[in-house]
Amino acid sequence: PGEEIVGSGKILRSRLRTPWVEKPAIPRRYIFPEDKVFTLSLMQKFIEWAPRNLIGDITISFNAWEEWRAKLVPEIEKRGLSVTLSGHCLRMFIPKSRFMDRPEWFAEIKGARAEGGQYCFSNPSFRRALASKIIAFLKDEGVVRRLSIWAEDTALVCECAVCRPKGFLKSFVECIDEVARVVRKRLPRVAIDFLAYNAALAWDMLELPRGLKFSNCSTEIAYWGRDYRFGLKNSRQAADRRAGRCLRNWRRASKRSIALLEYYTDIWMLTHLIPPLPRRIAQDCRDYAALKLDAVGPLICLSPPDMNH
Repeated sequence: PGEEIVGSGKILRSRLRTPWVEKPAIPRRYIFPEDKVFTLSLMQKFIEWAPRNLIGDITISFNAWEEWRAKLVPEIEKRGLSVTLSGHCLRMFIPKSRFMDRPEWFAEIKGARAEGGQYCFSNPSFRRALASKIIAFLKDEGVVRRLSIWAEDTALVCECAVCRPKGFLKSFVECIDEVARVVRKRLPRVAIDFLAYNAALAWDMLELPRGLKFSNCSTEIAYWGRDYRFGLKNSRQAADRRAGRCLRNWRRASKRSIALLEYYTDIWMLTHLIPPLPRRIAQDCRDYAALKLDAVGPLICLSPPDMNH
């Protein structure tokens, strides 16, 4: 089982000081292959590789899980691993087809409800429906221990009379916090995360909103657009330093765990050259350990030709 493999690594580290099992600077490490970046066979190999490298958590997209679940679960259970499902998943629980009968669940944009933007996260019945759907989905998912819920990948946010004064991110986090509270009552084994992410480079979708309080959900942060020549704190780029302050603010505000999703292998930022960045990653881990982050993981964002190299 995964716990035994990880435990063996810890024994080797303490007794033999073997370099390949050095203590991780971050308590939970994860790797998130974007939807369908991995083939099924590659994901199976990753499941075999992960616990040998002190990774006890398999992070996978909702779409890939839905397709490959039957073939992955036996391998995951055999190694005692747990699963985190992650990604832009809200359409899976509240599909856009519901716009016809529940338009109030969708964003009001320029005075009219629209199915092409975000959801109306302040709507009480939307929150109840989302929690109910998640509970039903998780009921038979024994290996799933965490859901990381991402909003839609758009800056078209709800402008209704309730959402607009709060702002998008405050409405979204309060929604996920309420969902997490309801889910925990039924399924205490499952943690619920929200993702704060600067979609369309919008700072108000990343920075901690004033007056936001949450205590039931965990935090995941993703800052897109970083200059990887530098750390967040000492970067020559003002935007990177602003993102560093943003991360520290979220760390102080988060009552539960906080994770950082990095873009070390994002072709849209780094081009198809995909520099390996070993020194940058090592220094980042030291910096993030000093911030007491609970988890750090890269989003593997590659195109199929890149995977052949």
